[in-house]
This record gives sequence, C-alpha cells and structure tokens, in this order.
Amino acid sequence: MKVVFNIKKLQFSKISSVSAAGVPTYETPILVPGTVSLSMETESTTDPFYADGIAYYMPSGATSTTGTLENAWISEEALKAIYGYVEDANGNLIETDAAPSEFGMQFACDSDEGEVYFTYYRVGSNKPGLNVQTSESSATINPQSVEISASTVNLASGQRILKSYAKPGASNYNTYFQAIVLPTIQ
Repeated sequence: MKVVFNIKKLQFSKISSVSAAGVPTYETPILVPGTVSLSMETESTTDPFYADGIAYYMPSGATSTTGTLENAWISEEALKAIYGYVEDANGNLIETDAAPSEFGMQFACDSDEGEVYFTYYRVGSNKPGLNVQTSESSATINPQSVEISASTVNLASGQRILKSYAKPGASNYNTYFQAIVLPTIQ
C-alpha cells in the first residue's frame, strides 16, 4: 500500500466497561456519517531518568496520540450515546454537563489497494462545538470539530495496543464494521 485518501464509514462504539485488567467491552457501533477529515499525531516521550551521573534509562514509545476529527454534523445517535445529550418532551436535543464517554473508533479510507479499515481502540473526546456563519452568495457549510485523544488498551494476554488496520484479504475484512473485536496477537 502506497497511499490512503478519502476517509469514510466512521463509526463509534461506546466503551461500556473496562475490566480490572484494562480490557474494554464495546457496545454496538454507531454510524457517524459526514466525515470531512481526521488528523492524528503520536507523541513519544524521551524524558531520560538520570542516575550515576548519566542518562540511566531512556524511556521511549507512544505516550499520547491526539488529533482533530472534523465532521459535517455529529449524528443525533452519537450525541446521545457518546456526548451525553438527552431528548426533552418536545423532541429537542439538550446538551447536559455529562462527561463524554470513551469509545472505540473505526473508519475506512480508500487506498491504491482498495479500502483499508482502521480502528483506534480507546478514544476520548471533548464535546462538539458550534461554528456557524452567515451565507453570502452561496451556502457556507460549517463542519463540527472535536479534539480527540487515543490511548492504549490491554489485551487479555497483557499486551497493550493502540490501533490497527486491515487491508483486503484479511480474514475479518468482510465483518470488520459489525463490532470492535480485540485482536489476538501471535
């Protein structure tokens, strides 16, 4: 695979619980159509520990992955399930002070080898804001943006994982978006 482009098929799967060992359980995926862009950056730590007058230990590895998700509009189902919105007696959506829930996030991108499917296993997010402006000679689309951060999850084996991707030919390719399934690493 040489290039990926055209993000689509975004869905969130709310994390309903996390075991004492750090293994999450996911609810049924929620489609979040209208994805405009996703940018994720991984930051690694290289903050050395000094002892005996030298850099005694140099930790390395991903410590945080953060980014911005831009969507045409966050779906009502996602606003309720992930962001704590409630519906009143009139059918209005009401933003509450509830903290957003953690979720797994899956999406597809086109590539030079066909669609590629991605999963971030544990994502946190701020609530979507509102960005609107007056249209002039033509309608101005005002996408919503949320800041997101992804962190690792534990597998039952004790290994920690952040994300994965599947190309055409993977044994789970045809069922990938039915649910988030934690991998078994050989």
